[in-house]
Amino acid sequence: MTTATLHLGRLAIPGILAILAGVSLLAPGGHFFAAISSIDFKVASPLFGLALVIGAMYLLADARERFSISFSWEDVHDTIHSTLLESVRERRQLTEEEEEFLLQNRRLLNVFYRLIDNDLSLKARQDSIRLNGLIVTSAADLAIVSITATILHFLAALFELHDGHAFWIAGCVACWVLCEAILIPAALNRHRRLASEQLAYIADNLPVELDSKVATALQRLQSHSQPAGNPRDGEGEPRVSEER
Repeated sequence: MTTATLHLGRLAIPGILAILAGVSLLAPGGHFFAAISSIDFKVASPLFGLALVIGAMYLLADARERFSISFSWEDVHDTIHSTLLESVRERRQLTEEEEEFLLQNRRLLNVFYRLIDNDLSLKARQDSIRLNGLIVTSAADLAIVSITATILHFLAALFELHDGHAFWIAGCVACWVLCEAILIPAALNRHRRLASEQLAYIADNLPVELDSKVATALQRLQSHSQPAGNPRDGEGEPRVSEER
């Protein structure tokens, strides 16, 4: 799976799920499946465009981080940070200020991604990691859309007596619990395990490259520490890699 495919999936999936939830509100009974099966290509194309627009608004609102109980990359990032710092400390001493600097603004994460981009073995493992990352975010999307649909179906049931709304409420609640309690935690655990495998490879096979990129990242801190008015070498910081 390429990075472009990953980004497209993360953009389209929440929009597609939102459209399906909307159809379930308009056709809460057995007509839902009939409505879905009747969609032809002429309708599917603009619907996909609508899904992308919805997905863009969803991403801009940081909906996954705001509304999912279980979804967070924080533990994965903490694993990357702690393991890389531990590896670097084996060969050089880092001050508390240097460690804090590396943890700011994704600097240490960018070191990690640059190492991956420059090593064929690590790049070969990226497909499975990207796929797992898409599973994580898709499960979070499904949980958020499910709980939103539950609320909307409940409100619709107050004004429209239809057994279909009760069916969708039960199904959406079950889906939300499944995602938040099982799917998201399991996928995140697998993501941490896959990241740990990459980190072990870096520690064993790329210690020199790791130290070099960390030293490069720390050049900006060293330049900031020089008195004002003195010439500073290594002005600026290397461009960060693409957001992962």
